[in-house]
Amino acid sequence: MIDDPNTSNNENENENNRASESNAPQPEATESFEDISKTVKEAFKSGSEDARKAFDKAIPQAKDEIARGVHDVAYAIAYATAFGGALLKEITPDNITSGFSEGSAAGRQAASEVVNQRNERKSKSQETPERGPETFPV
Repeated sequence: MIDDPNTSNNENENENNRASESNAPQPEATESFEDISKTVKEAFKSGSEDARKAFDKAIPQAKDEIARGVHDVAYAIAYATAFGGALLKEITPDNITSGFSEGSAAGRQAASEVVNQRNERKSKSQETPERGPETFPV
């Protein structure tokens, strides 16, 4: 066979054309990608709508649960305080009870004296305004 330079070029062109045809997107592939794209879009859209609905439902439920939790904590504190106070009142010996009574009375009296002393000092400072040195006209 004789090498014909034109023949080899034609063969190269044919190979290049076949390669470019195989790399070009096929109509079926393009449609498939569009379908996948639409499906993904719809999934995101419906997912965000579902999430929004779930969030709108969850907020009132969470508020109710928090309110109930706060109520239960307040109930437990009040119950423990009342129960503990009543129990202490019954089991505390009389000498401790009288000691608390006398101590709290003495504390109230001391606090009253401190408040009275402060009020007296305050009223004295308001009655006698401080005067500066007197000057005589010359």
